[in-house]
Amino acid sequence: MSLADNIDFLKRLPKAGRIGGMTGHARTRLPARSPLVEVRQFGTNPGALRMFAFVPDNLQQPRALVVVLHGCDGVGRHYREWALELASWGYVALLVDSFRPRGFARHPHLPALSALTLLSAALTAALFLLVLLLVEGWRLEPLAAAVIVSVMPAAAFAAPRLGLRGPVAEAGVGSLLVAGGLLALGLLPGASPWWTVPPQILIGLGLGLAVTALTHAALAGRSPQAIHGGWTIAARHLGVVLGLIVLVPIFQADLDHERNQALQAGTAIVLDANVSPSVKIGVARDVVAVVDAADRRIPDINKAFAHRKMTPALEAVRSGLLDELDRAATHAFSRSFLAAAALALLSLIVVLVGRREIEL
Repeated sequence: MSLADNIDFLKRLPKAGRIGGMTGHARTRLPARSPLVEVRQFGTNPGALRMFAFVPDNLQQPRALVVVLHGCDGVGRHYREWALELASWGYVALLVDSFRPRGFARHPHLPALSALTLLSAALTAALFLLVLLLVEGWRLEPLAAAVIVSVMPAAAFAAPRLGLRGPVAEAGVGSLLVAGGLLALGLLPGASPWWTVPPQILIGLGLGLAVTALTHAALAGRSPQAIHGGWTIAARHLGVVLGLIVLVPIFQADLDHERNQALQAGTAIVLDANVSPSVKIGVARDVVAVVDAADRRIPDINKAFAHRKMTPALEAVRSGLLDELDRAATHAFSRSFLAAAALALLSLIVVLVGRREIEL
């Protein structure tokens, strides 16, 4: 607004005793105990501010205006009292409310926190189960597994380059990308770590979009920020707990099932091996001992051959058992990844249902 517009605007502010006569400005009278009147249509108002004004009949000459600005708790009763006190002295009182029109509130942002909880539960599979698959299932060295899973954080840093704008778009697309990446992990065609790279890229991009957007949405317009920041941390931790509660029983049940399947397939491999019956019996006994010692974990079949003189025939048996173990390990994680993808889709549903509140 130009200076001339400001001067004209001040002339139009409502005065005591004839508030209804303000021409050209919509207004809403506050409760009867307060003579302050809300003034609207004062320019483009890009900050979505609300303004309450009171011009007393005993307006001083030259005219003076005092702008009352609130603190971090918004417009409280004492701010209104100050405005009225100033007006009683003959000043124009202008009380600006920059909190409520932008959604500032004390209660937790339930849609954003709920979506953040579900998304964190889904990410439990990506962050924990994937490492477990690489190290325990596919027998990679921890350092090599760490290098492979670094794809996810690297992709997360690239998420802003997607150019999405708005918390709903970022959270929605991010949740969908996480779900897609977890779905791909649940349908891996083989036991190669390279198969996990494209799904990790999807999950990392989704992580960078959705977690950031939901965290900002949960904090936007909330006061005090420290308390609502604590709510976001609690939502993430609750998501990890929820993920473990949902995914671990599925994984354990599938691991037991795949172990039995692998034992049957391994028995067939040993029986078909081109070795003597005594060697077959010894290998079978050692393999069973290794499986039993694993105690519901993925066994290290190499231990069954550690003290044997390896021949081409025994090497073929060992390779066949390791291939079968890789297949079993990969399948043992499949349903857990698919369940995590379902959690990410639930997060997407929460974002879509609560999009109006999240957009604020």
